[in-house]
Parts: sequence; C-alpha cells; structure tokens
Amino acid sequence: MKAYEVFETKIKEGIPVIKSPYPHIALGNGKTGSRIAIRKSDADILIRPRLLACPDQRETIFTSDPRCAKENYICKECGQKYEAWEKVNSGWRCKHPNKGKIEGPLCIHEVEIMAVKNKERAEFTGYLIVAPRSSTDKRALVLWKVPGFSGSITIFWNKEVILIANGSRLSSRKDLTIEITEVLAILKPGQKLIARRQWHQPQKSYGQLFWDGKELSVIFGGKEIFIIDDKEIEGEYL
Repeated sequence: MKAYEVFETKIKEGIPVIKSPYPHIALGNGKTGSRIAIRKSDADILIRPRLLACPDQRETIFTSDPRCAKENYICKECGQKYEAWEKVNSGWRCKHPNKGKIEGPLCIHEVEIMAVKNKERAEFTGYLIVAPRSSTDKRALVLWKVPGFSGSITIFWNKEVILIANGSRLSSRKDLTIEITEVLAILKPGQKLIARRQWHQPQKSYGQLFWDGKELSVIFGGKEIFIIDDKEIEGEYL
C-alpha cells in the first residue's frame, strides 16, 4: 500500500522517517509520543528521499553574453541547464527549465504493516513496518496531522479503520504555540478520518480525509454531519 503524509489539507507522497536510534516513524512527543519501527532488513528497500521541485524553478538569469551563458549557466540546486534564451534590450535572459528535482526528507513510500505477537504468549505487542509482498494492495497508510489554531483537535475513525498510532505535539510559530494532533491509520477504499475542532462555533468546523482507492482528498469547513453514525441520521432522500 502507498504511504502519504497530510498536514491539514496538504497531501505529500511518502511518510518521513527518523533513522536514529533505529529506522522508525514518530508521532507526538512527550507522554503522547509513539514510535513505529521499520524492519531493519527492509530499511534499505523502503527508505528513499522524497523528490521535491527545485527551489529555484522561478528564477530568471540575465546576461550580456549568450555564448557564455548557454555553456555555463546550470542550476546549482538541481543541475538543470538553462537553454531557452531570448533576446531583450539589455542582453539575453532565460527562465529556469522547471523540470529539475532535488532530494527532500527520507521517507517510506510503499509498505506493508505487520502486527507483531509475543511468540510464547501469542499476545499482540505492536506494529512493524515491512516491505510490501503484493503490488495489488489498494489500501493506504496515512499520517494525518491537524493543527489546532483555536482549540484542541479530536480525530475520529470508524471501527473498521485500522489505527496504528495517534498522538499530539506542540509546535511554535513565531509568537503562537499550537497543538498538532496526529493519526497514523490504514484506510481501505471508501474509508475516512474525521477531524473536529473545538472552536467557539464547532458546528461550523470539521475536517474529512477520504481514500477512494486511488487518491486522497481532504476538506475543511461546513457542518459536522460526518461525525454522526449512519444509524442516527434522520432525513429525506433526494
């Protein structure tokens, strides 16, 4: 199954990995922290950098010597060569080719989860991230982080959703300290997670993350109709 990191509504392929003291995914901090280990024998297979767009992709180069420019102007970040030069009054200019990538944080991208048991007592002891055995798994491993700018966040899930871990952490932004609620879950096609914010007007605030088997979608805003169990809904079919 594919792995995704979602910060509020921003979706990124891959979930960041911490390599010390052993390869793992970390959720929360302090008393609410969790570590989900990656099997050491699979770490080299699973962990690779997330590819990001070059930070200089909007840069434009100006020069008075096009011959020198076409030979020597290469982006220092992604290594792409500036080629589409055009004449301007004061010389020549060229925009960044916008096709280069740079290496971002180390992540896991396609994985499988193993529920580990104690061999002697046959008791569940936790989860382990391992290399996928099948390429046809349509589920998704999702790490959803929701910041509570104006209050605490509670994330809900259906009992059929497999919750791997949850937690919370404090994050400082300038003069503002916010609490980020995190959930790591396995979603089957059609399953979703619900985030409810405890604001002054909670009925006008909700978040929903939905996996359709191919793509993730995230929305915020509206009424908290999705928090209601199907059996409790009353109304007319349109």
